[in-house]
Amino acid sequence: MYGILIRFALFICILHSTAANDVAHGVGSFLFDGIFSVSDESTKRINYHSGFLMAEAMKFAVEKINNNSDLYGYKLDINAIYDVSSTNTLRNRILSTFLEKIPFIIGPYSSQSTFIAGILTTTFEQPTFSYSARYTDFPLVGNEKILRTVPSNSFQIQAVLDLIKKLKWNYLSVVSSYGYDGEADAEKFILKLGEIGVCLAQRVDIPKYPSQITFDEAVEILDILETNKDKSRQNGLVFFTNNKDSYNLFSAIKRNNKTKRFLIICLSGCANYKENTEGNEEAVEGTLSLDVVQLEIPEFKEFVYRQKPNSLSAEYFNKTWENIFRCSLNPSVFPTCSGNEKLGDIIYRSYIPVYLVMDAIFAVADALKFFINFFCSRSQDWMLLEKHCVVNAADRNDFASKIFDILKLMSYTDGTLEDIYTPYVRINRSVQYNIYQFRLTSDGQYENILVGNWQIKRPFLNESVEETFLYQKQDFWLDHYNETNSNHSELLPVAKCSDECLPGYIAVNHKDLQKAKCCWNCIKCPKNSISVNNNCYACKKTEMLVNNECVNIPEVKSIFSDAGRTLGCFSILMVIGLLLVFFVTIMFIRHNNTRVVRCSGRDLCYMILLGLTMLFVSPMAFMSRPSTTVCIMRGAFPGISFLMCYAPLFLRAARIHRIFIRARMTISRPALISPQSQVFVVLGIVGVQALLASVWFTSKTPGPDFVVSSGGDSITVQCTGDESAVAMFVNLALSAFFVLLCTILAFKTRLFPKNYNEAKFIGVTLYITCVIWSVFLPAYYLTAGKGVYIRECLISILCISIGYVTLFGLFGQKVRLLIWPDNAANCEREMVSFSKISGTILEKSVEKNLISGV
Repeated sequence: MYGILIRFALFICILHSTAANDVAHGVGSFLFDGIFSVSDESTKRINYHSGFLMAEAMKFAVEKINNNSDLYGYKLDINAIYDVSSTNTLRNRILSTFLEKIPFIIGPYSSQSTFIAGILTTTFEQPTFSYSARYTDFPLVGNEKILRTVPSNSFQIQAVLDLIKKLKWNYLSVVSSYGYDGEADAEKFILKLGEIGVCLAQRVDIPKYPSQITFDEAVEILDILETNKDKSRQNGLVFFTNNKDSYNLFSAIKRNNKTKRFLIICLSGCANYKENTEGNEEAVEGTLSLDVVQLEIPEFKEFVYRQKPNSLSAEYFNKTWENIFRCSLNPSVFPTCSGNEKLGDIIYRSYIPVYLVMDAIFAVADALKFFINFFCSRSQDWMLLEKHCVVNAADRNDFASKIFDILKLMSYTDGTLEDIYTPYVRINRSVQYNIYQFRLTSDGQYENILVGNWQIKRPFLNESVEETFLYQKQDFWLDHYNETNSNHSELLPVAKCSDECLPGYIAVNHKDLQKAKCCWNCIKCPKNSISVNNNCYACKKTEMLVNNECVNIPEVKSIFSDAGRTLGCFSILMVIGLLLVFFVTIMFIRHNNTRVVRCSGRDLCYMILLGLTMLFVSPMAFMSRPSTTVCIMRGAFPGISFLMCYAPLFLRAARIHRIFIRARMTISRPALISPQSQVFVVLGIVGVQALLASVWFTSKTPGPDFVVSSGGDSITVQCTGDESAVAMFVNLALSAFFVLLCTILAFKTRLFPKNYNEAKFIGVTLYITCVIWSVFLPAYYLTAGKGVYIRECLISILCISIGYVTLFGLFGQKVRLLIWPDNAANCEREMVSFSKISGTILEKSVEKNLISGV
């Protein structure tokens, strides 16, 4: 509040004194010392822009004030411009200024040098105005006698963060110079990286006294992506460095042949200065530099253009002149400068922020004018008897501290100097940074091209940096295209730790938690899986992977599913077979009590006919598209159907064998030859088969299964277990066993009397059956995976073939006898009577047992 009142009072006083315009004039010059780093003692390099041009800006500002401003007879003058490049020299120059009682210092030349100077200027109470003290801790480290004209790095740090977000970087390294030239602000910058989702790859702090090896090692460390053998991405770097370290880093990049390995963002405009880029153009190319906005000052350009060395020229000026033109101002040294040399565009750049120096001079001049206005006004009591202004320009104690206090009141809370006059024509109450890119233009020249601007308004002097960010809006624009050069269409590539994973891959984050959100390894999803939201999801068995999408695999339809010849052929055979079975069944029912039916074992015959019906129905299960019901039918029907045919047939043959064998020894009836007992035996055998199937189904319920072709381009629907050799063996083993037993019994009963013996028909039937089985089994097991639905065809053919063989072999003769009974009588009369070993008792016993057993 006190500061606001003082500022208001100053404003009223200015208006009042200006209106009165009755001020005593004085004589004398207010002196300035300037501290710049024009040359480097160790390397003999010239800092053309950050040193020489800044010193010239000081001379220009003093000249402009003396020519255009009314200081009531007083003048400004430069006592000395010191070329300083070391800490010891800096201390000596500040001490010299104090001893010579020079009231004001413009400088020093960097943040770290300002910090060092602050200790001495506070001790000596020496008002100092720094054009380079950018560091954020400036108001916290006791700079009681230093004000600055450059904005705090807090703004530049935020501008860089916004730039990084615009560029979509997420992984970068930070390089910083020693102390307040970089380290302190780099730390604050790093702490904010997490807020914008950026990871820190490396941090390299340049020591106070680095060597060439230091910079070579730093470049190797910073090329972090090369250790991953990834040449496709470039390392993102942010430089918090002074000019000397920037130059040495660029030189090391070029020297180590890493000019294409880095994407660089440079604070404080390091790539804007010729002293940093000269000789390192290839390494600097593409670098983005941020620096405070410098508006074109035509008068200063003319001032620089007309400068020439003379007998009064400062040493720094002569040294720079000789370096630029490679000549000597000493007539005795060859080659001698001709005198026709002109600085021109060799040294002048419109974007170098020379106004930072000028503003310091202008602000002091404005404060001096106000001070003289107030103290030398004729209205003041002490001026009533004075002829001239009482301000003694030669005695700094008379005014220096008061001038500093005035300017301090008119500064921001972070020590940034503001102009005391309204409407603030030189400073527009905003912080602005231009963003330049160092590029190779179409004419083969390297230039800094304006590609962006960042600004924030700062309307109130008592508003802190934090409050400015809180209440003021930031404006930011950035060009992504260079309209003048098609070879540089994009501003900068994206600096990132890891590329986005390709479809079908997921990202496994880095083990380091600080890098986990930016760095990852791409792991391929398992076969036939897609990646969605960084998770692998397996495609269904009926789907295949196409461009990270699960696409339904075309289904190869069963040959039965197509209404073609195969389906028609099998259907006709099935229908004919079923009709024949029904016909035989009807014939047997109609002639149920005839001698032919009764001697044939009618109960067993009916069971065989049921088995034949099931055999002819079984192919329907293999013709249908698999479902749980269909698969159960496929597993159960063939085995049960075969047993329903072979088990009764076995019992029929076994009964004939037992009756004839027993009849030789006794006329008593053999056991277990009654119809009921034989039906129960058959049902028991079928029950065993059903039990085996039940155990199989319980352990693994049959169901539809999708089988993908070896090429993965088609699927077939099959029942689980269709491909299992064990399942097929268990399913048909009992049937094959009874086929074998029936064949043996048929062979053993082949010599029994033909009157009651069916050995011939049973034998022929089973011989053919064995042939069919001997063909089927190898074909079934050898066709595994050889083709689609071949096994279904084989089983269907097996069922139909055996059905017809069994039907005609066992029932053909009986049906013939039932249809033509006269032929049956004739056949009976023509039959061979009996074997010689038989007699009348045997004949009667056999006939009785055969008929009674029906």
